[in-house]
Amino acid sequence: MLLGIVLAVIIAVPSMSMADKESLRGIQAVTVNVQESGEYGKPNTMLEKQIRTDVELRLRMATIKVIPDQEWTGDRQGDLDVTIKWIEANYKNGSPTGEYVFSISITLYMYVYAVWDTLMIPRYVGAWDTQFYGNAGASEFNENTRKLVKDLLDMFINDYLAVNTKEEDKEP
Repeated sequence: MLLGIVLAVIIAVPSMSMADKESLRGIQAVTVNVQESGEYGKPNTMLEKQIRTDVELRLRMATIKVIPDQEWTGDRQGDLDVTIKWIEANYKNGSPTGEYVFSISITLYMYVYAVWDTLMIPRYVGAWDTQFYGNAGASEFNENTRKLVKDLLDMFINDYLAVNTKEEDKEP
């Protein structure tokens, strides 16, 4: 019973760790990486493809330029990672019941330069991040996961657009 109450509380609130929208200022393009792994590393490749399509389409609709990995240079660009991990959570008499516990995280990575004496040292860091933890039955797992990724992505898009709407932030 206590586990059910804890899960209900966790499901209700996404976790915001580094959602500092100022770190998104000046980003002109992003690549999209989707990583999905299930119990014992079993991937759900259909879900991964659907989420990649959903994310890229939503970013483009928000006028955020999406580029392929091979075009990524790191200069005023971000690397948007969507990570989904899940395991089967409930067992009854040694058999799975079809209930899954999962986590979804969206992180924007980018290069920053640390200055030390006269050296400029590039570092690849997570500049913006949000996470969500929840549970779902097998029948609604893919649909719920896709919806939650879209909700979290909307948070990213809102923060991005809040600091990148001025004309001087756009590349000529």
